[in-house]
Amino acid sequence: QFLYFIGRSNLAMLRTPVRRNRGPLPQMLLPKRMILVRHGESAGNVDPSAYSTTPDWKISITARGEEQARDAGKRLAKLIGHDPLYIFVSPYYRTQQTLRQILKSIRHDQIINVREDPRLREQDMGNLQNAKEMDRLWAEREAFGRFFYRFPNGENGADVCDRVSSFLEMLAREREIIAHPHETNQIIVTHGLLMRLFVKRWFHLPVETFHLMVNPPNCACVIFERQGKGRDQRLVLTEESRDMLQIPKSVMLNGRYETRNWRTG
Repeated sequence: QFLYFIGRSNLAMLRTPVRRNRGPLPQMLLPKRMILVRHGESAGNVDPSAYSTTPDWKISITARGEEQARDAGKRLAKLIGHDPLYIFVSPYYRTQQTLRQILKSIRHDQIINVREDPRLREQDMGNLQNAKEMDRLWAEREAFGRFFYRFPNGENGADVCDRVSSFLEMLAREREIIAHPHETNQIIVTHGLLMRLFVKRWFHLPVETFHLMVNPPNCACVIFERQGKGRDQRLVLTEESRDMLQIPKSVMLNGRYETRNWRTG
């Protein structure tokens, strides 16, 4: 019943109080938490040759991935409690399937809306991928630099970063016109590379720091928590999330859309 919301992005908007921007902005502009969730283990994680016969966006999660997603749902339910949720999800099968398992632990009356957004998709690496050719391309990418290397007929990391920037701009615009409850949590079900680039873009980290970061495990959660009050609010990465991504301790994140003393060398 609830899954009808997926792909119908404006349905719950009709029930959401809308604030016309005709005066001072409201004091609460940030969610209580912003939680990035990587999809569960996929067939491509187990056997990369799956990408040579199945389009990337149609790769499904495994039975183990379903179990991981159900466990993530239980962890999220415990973390969020009865707070309202606003959920975004990548259009890929593996993220949609992960979300369906997560929702088994979430009360439907907590959910303001679920929206699919193609900007949250995995990095495009061409169409069907030849396994032997991809081994060569992966090695070539490591030598060239993961952020700037462009896959044939696909994207580079900078393209994905631009998508993240566009998504964040949309979130900022909507916070100015849509009044969500103060305790709203945002959950974004997406992919490992995009999660790293999301953190890079949020804190304006340099490329050299991105290159030091690693993918979170399947169904791991990268959590931003709101700190401060009024205009002094900011979202700060939890220490557990920082350690998971292996962001060096020398990188000083202050949660104010800027980073100080971030050079690692």
